Amino acid sequence: MKIIKALNKSKAIEILQYLMNEDKSYFSEIVVITHSNSSTTYRALECLNEAGLVSRYEEGEKRNDKVYYNITNKGIKVMDLVKKIDDIE
Repeated sequence: MKIIKALNKSKAIEILQYLMNEDKSYFSEIVVITHSNSSTTYRALECLNEAGLVSRYEEGEKRNDKVYYNITNKGIKVMDLVKKIDDIE
């Protein structure tokens, strides 16, 4: 149920669609691309990460270093299924 819960978060599918075309993306870029606020984006990314659909990495060892995300193989498989479901319409 973690996957369904994660996909149900606001902007989650939009984030995954964006990450399908990117090697990695910084948190701030995802906020801008999804036309969202940082709180909504953070909550969606945390759920996606817990479900194993995205990976979270920090560059460097300082507190203010950038955090970036990329889609996992599991995330790619889920998005393939989402596309198939969407094509049913």
